[in-house]
Amino acid sequence: MPEQRRLPRRQLPPGKIEEDATVSDSTIDRQEAEQKLAASLLAALLESIPDHIYFKDLSSRFLQISRSLAGWIGLADPAQAIAHTDFDFFTEEHANAALYDEQRIIHTGVPLLNVEEKETWPDRTETWVSTSKLPLRDAEGRIVGTFGISRDITERKLAELERDRLWQALAQRNAQLQAVAEISLMTSSILDPEELIARAVELIGQRFGLYYVGLFLVQEAPTVDTAAGSWASLRAGTGEAGREMKRQGQKLKVGGSSMIGQCIAQGQAYRVSDLHQDVVRFANPLLPETRSELALPLTSRGTTIGALTIQSTAESAFSDQDVAIFQTVAGQLANAIENARLFDQTQASLEEIKAIQRQYIREGWSRYLDRRK
Repeated sequence: MPEQRRLPRRQLPPGKIEEDATVSDSTIDRQEAEQKLAASLLAALLESIPDHIYFKDLSSRFLQISRSLAGWIGLADPAQAIAHTDFDFFTEEHANAALYDEQRIIHTGVPLLNVEEKETWPDRTETWVSTSKLPLRDAEGRIVGTFGISRDITERKLAELERDRLWQALAQRNAQLQAVAEISLMTSSILDPEELIARAVELIGQRFGLYYVGLFLVQEAPTVDTAAGSWASLRAGTGEAGREMKRQGQKLKVGGSSMIGQCIAQGQAYRVSDLHQDVVRFANPLLPETRSELALPLTSRGTTIGALTIQSTAESAFSDQDVAIFQTVAGQLANAIENARLFDQTQASLEEIKAIQRQYIREGWSRYLDRRK
């Protein structure tokens, strides 16, 4: 075998070992300096930024938070948050939602960016933030937790919600006014009182999305007993409950203990926003879901001829503006009912006059023929 060639060991120049050691030490020093600078910059950022910043571990426990976030959750020192979770500061509803988002980020690595969150608190009103949440990684790229930044947008969000509420209220008011116009047109075109009443309660219930609508008209007591006073009988009601009550001949005493009775006797509207209140109201077993009720007098030419009951399944369903709208409808309906009644009476009088005229003519011809004989 050929003799293997032995290569001479490379020798470092004099002083090289010391130089490499110096370079290595300076690299370490530089890295340490960079780490200290980064920690200092992060500390300065967390101390002064108005936005809320947090870092959490894999169990969604706080590792570090900004001073602004500490103040937001009621802590004097950001260090007080370490090892705590959202469950220690927010309601369970919000803490569960945040935990779900963070665990999804940990398992998928997909961040959650620019999301609006509603924060709910155990001891204060709800707040809103715009937040971004991202995976927290170590030097090897492994996910070791989450971090996020959020900004208080409560004032803006409340303004948006108020704007939406006003737009919704405006749209509802326009729909109500359209319904009033439609009901007015209908009542002016029907001259039969019974048809008018039946159509009116159905249209009011449909156009205003009501649980129940019923219409009562005053009738005198059927006996001469003056102590009986006068009664209001149900002339039409919506749904199966209305048909059943009309079949049973439901009537309420004017001035009695019912809302309808008081409404007619006093000639003014009565409103129940919460059935637990101690107020005058006839509890109807056929309408178990009623939570709010409005009784409106039907007044025509200064006389209350009946009342309209309007019922909803929602508590506090009728605002002052709603009462004014429904009172307008009730006034139109009362006048239409009286006009239809007068038309009926006029038609009946005309038929009576025609019958008398025919009788006179027959009698006249009979006398004339008798004389000719």
